[in-house]
Amino acid sequence: MPYYTRAFCTDDSCPSIDQLEATLNRDNPAARLDTDDDRESDSWDFAEYYYKEGNQPIVVEINRNHGSESLAAEESQEFIEKIGKPGLSMSKRRVINQLKNTRFIVSCQLLGDIDDDGFHWNGELLNYFVRNHAGMFQADGEGFYDGHKVTVELS
Repeated sequence: MPYYTRAFCTDDSCPSIDQLEATLNRDNPAARLDTDDDRESDSWDFAEYYYKEGNQPIVVEINRNHGSESLAAEESQEFIEKIGKPGLSMSKRRVINQLKNTRFIVSCQLLGDIDDDGFHWNGELLNYFVRNHAGMFQADGEGFYDGHKVTVELS
């Protein structure tokens, strides 16, 4: 069963594949993003992230929020429903606010041969979006993160 991690980003800008790959290469010279999309455009949708020779890539997809019918809007709404009413929880309120204002979602599918290096480099990829594009990290079966701490658990 596929395992997904995501960054829900509220910034309108998205890096090009070339910009993202250059950033990842600073710490991991083996990092490579393969895509059929325009590498210099910020409107790419799909890439395969090779973090280490010999392992399957991490499948990276960008879904943009272009209105209530878009996949990004639907997915954000699904998470809002999973969280439920926030009550007095400031953490839930913060996550719900992030989801309501999400402009794009970076979704990473981690394949069967993912190893510790893969988890690390996947985290670095998504942390780029957290730091530079007002993102919030989410992992399937865990929840939403603030730094290295789960602040809203979802099973």
